[in-house]
Amino acid sequence: MPRVEPRVLEGERGDELAVYSPAAMDGYVDRPEPIDERIERADGTRWIRTDVAGAVPNQP
Repeated sequence: MPRVEPRVLEGERGDELAVYSPAAMDGYVDRPEPIDERIERADGTRWIRTDVAGAVPNQP
């Protein structure tokens, strides 16, 4: 997907896929809690955890 960056973050259950996009949601309307536990800031970037285990393959 254009302008979507994947990254693997360490999680409690192992490595977890996270994504960044300038178009990523800020949260749910009137329900901040569910997304708050999914967001992690790393290296000045706001990453959204996907709860998907895995790794990002090397890209050419």
